[in-house]
Amino acid sequence: MKKKTCLFFMVCMMFLLAGCAEKIDLNQYLEVEYEGVNEHATAKYEIDYVDLISDYDEIFGFDEDDLEDEDGEDFLEDMEDAIDGELNEDKKLKNGDELTFTWDVSAKKIEDKYKVKFEYTDVTMTVEGLDELEEVDAFEGVEVTFDGPSGYATAAFNARNQKYDMFVYHFSGGENLKNGDTVTVTLLDGYMEDCIEEGIIPKETVKTYKVEGLTELETFDAFEGLKVTFSGYAPYGYVSLDDRATRYDELSFSCSASKVSNGDEIIVELKQYSVDRCIKNYNVIPETTSKTYVVSGLDTLVMGYDDIPEEKWTEMGEEWSTYLLENMNSYWNMPETLMNVKYIGRALGKPSAESMEVWSSAQIYITLFFEVTVERPEQEPFNYYYTLEFVNWRQKPDGSYVYDEFSEPGKYYTWLGVRGNTFVRDGLQYIGFDTFNAAYEEEVFNDKAGYNTTGEFLEGYEYVTE
Repeated sequence: MKKKTCLFFMVCMMFLLAGCAEKIDLNQYLEVEYEGVNEHATAKYEIDYVDLISDYDEIFGFDEDDLEDEDGEDFLEDMEDAIDGELNEDKKLKNGDELTFTWDVSAKKIEDKYKVKFEYTDVTMTVEGLDELEEVDAFEGVEVTFDGPSGYATAAFNARNQKYDMFVYHFSGGENLKNGDTVTVTLLDGYMEDCIEEGIIPKETVKTYKVEGLTELETFDAFEGLKVTFSGYAPYGYVSLDDRATRYDELSFSCSASKVSNGDEIIVELKQYSVDRCIKNYNVIPETTSKTYVVSGLDTLVMGYDDIPEEKWTEMGEEWSTYLLENMNSYWNMPETLMNVKYIGRALGKPSAESMEVWSSAQIYITLFFEVTVERPEQEPFNYYYTLEFVNWRQKPDGSYVYDEFSEPGKYYTWLGVRGNTFVRDGLQYIGFDTFNAAYEEEVFNDKAGYNTTGEFLEGYEYVTE
């Protein structure tokens, strides 16, 4: 019976002690506040653990000064870990938002040890009274200026006098501008935090500036006065430009055409720096920067046998046969000798394709072949061979044929234009080749460097391989 009485007494004491636990209202040590401007306000909370412990120093055994020693710091840390909470929102708050702080308390060990009971209720409040951000012109003090004539103007951006330092700008669209064009200045991200701190917000983040007031350019014919000439011989003709009579000294032209022939279309271009200088110095602009010209007036080189009609070949052969015979008879000192000169064929030498890849021009060689018959008293008649070489035999625009004057054969005895060695027969020395093979080998086989030479001859005359 005594045992039961003691047990009953102990149970009663436990309930009595539990009922005497000190109640502590945590809400008295909580402070929730928000600040800022509407739509950009922030909220924070603070639990004053120092006051909480100090107010109950008799229970916890620590006053404010004690919290600075090691045991006090450990106890303060335990309280911070056991008693906390969170806000449902803490950023970008606006008037009318409901802000709630929810407690998160796990302090049973502390409650049991110190015979206390932490009481708390979640806190809810409505955000109100926030000021609105003041709208400002973020581009105040920013300058955009235009320089140059319409169509070629440039834009310059200057923010040295901007009113609000927190703004950084991006500028676009500043070249080859004409009246009516627009350029834009844009605010770069990253300014809002400073704006909120200052209580301002930009009215607009992009501003457009219209190009106006630029001088309109006068157009002119840049090619007026330009002299374009064609020289040389087709198909290796070339182009020359003379700009001395054009309107402005700054005008300069170029033409990349080379190796031209009659009928070719070539393009002459005005250099870009000339255009730029006309715009800058005279406020004028060319109507066009290129012009097409048709090549004409060139002599055309004989590049193949078919370039000269066969009857013309025959006519020229007879003409030069007569020329040679007259010179021979004029200077031959044995009048009893009878001589006859006959045209028998031709050879044509022109540059190889490989040569013309690196040569800008070339000469064309045409060689006429003649058979000379000699009859002397009491001697057997015999034949030998002459060749005459012509440089750049060509057809003029009027259809006639000419050749370079320096290559015209001179009188027989001067050797000018006369090709061949000398040989002796019956005690007399002759200028020429004693056989057709010798003439052929000299004029056809022995090509000039970089040239290909072919021959065409009358029937009965051909090179014989020994």
